[in-house]
Amino acid sequence: MSLKVSYDINRLVADTTALLTPQTPVLVRMETLRRAAVYPLWKSESKGGGDLRVSRELLARLETRASEAKGKGQPEALALFDLGYLVETYKQALRSENLSIVKGIDGYTSVARAITMRGHDPEMEFAAAVVAAWPKRPTQMDHLRRSVNEAKDGTLLAMNLISHFGDMGTSIAELRNRLGQ
Repeated sequence: MSLKVSYDINRLVADTTALLTPQTPVLVRMETLRRAAVYPLWKSESKGGGDLRVSRELLARLETRASEAKGKGQPEALALFDLGYLVETYKQALRSENLSIVKGIDGYTSVARAITMRGHDPEMEFAAAVVAAWPKRPTQMDHLRRSVNEAKDGTLLAMNLISHFGDMGTSIAELRNRLGQ
């Protein structure tokens, strides 16, 4: 991932939320949120500080979006997904002393609710498998199986599955075989 030192971190919340439109595919949402989570951490580390102001702002904005989307079907599902994925990305990326910004928030549950609301979505299942990897959840393999089952060779989903779970197989066929499908 190439990070630009010259990027104005104060634009991150607006830039990120602008990218998370209803038309934005789940895999793009995942990468957008991952970068949005890591960028402020990288910027604060490169300046020798621990300023998580932007991280808190983004979390608050996504919490507000999720609250505002309640009862609105697909917009609610996407808002819950975005919030949950960001929270779990923070948990995986932040040092323990900074985890207080997500204390008491279960992002995995938000992602799982989004899957239920949205219906069958192999990309969201992939996301759930990624966030369920740490801390390890017993549901991780179920999410992974559902995602792998729908993945087509050569697609972006297949490439991501192999990239993240390549220790289980270097092709979709190998992953399916390893997962007993």
